Amino acid sequence: MRHHSKVHPAVKSECQVATVHVVPVAVGRFFKFVPGHYDKHFQCWKIEMMGFEPACNDALGMENGAIKASKISATSSQTGAQPSQGRLNGGGAWCPDKIHHVHTYTAANNSLEIDLEKEYIIDGFASQGHMKTDDPRWVMAYVVHYSEDGASWDIIKSSENDWVGIP
Repeated sequence: MRHHSKVHPAVKSECQVATVHVVPVAVGRFFKFVPGHYDKHFQCWKIEMMGFEPACNDALGMENGAIKASKISATSSQTGAQPSQGRLNGGGAWCPDKIHHVHTYTAANNSLEIDLEKEYIIDGFASQGHMKTDDPRWVMAYVVHYSEDGASWDIIKSSENDWVGIP
């Protein structure tokens, strides 16, 4: 089952928060965020997910810590930029250790994975760059994979392509 995202906001600086509303919604327990178009030489970012519980567009807990650090993982991380630092408005950011070609966004590439511990109806995402004053970094587009069981994955697609962010 594929769902389509119709909104494509762009993060144009490390401080800006971009929100994407998913229409129709995606249902899943596991979400994998794969950075694509990025600023400079590094892909660093922070994420929040929005769902229908208890109401539409409610944050699910990346920013406030309700999603435990043990439920946030990544395929790789730079030293000092661990997956649990990928929380919106947090002091750090998650930065993958290696950068892959922008058009290869399979599960084997750099990804930040979040286990929500149960299925949620997701209706949006918010992303933000790394606000490091001496070397700001951010992701301008990304692909979101989602799964109900952690084994079979699907991609949230826009009407044009697989990227969420700058079309």
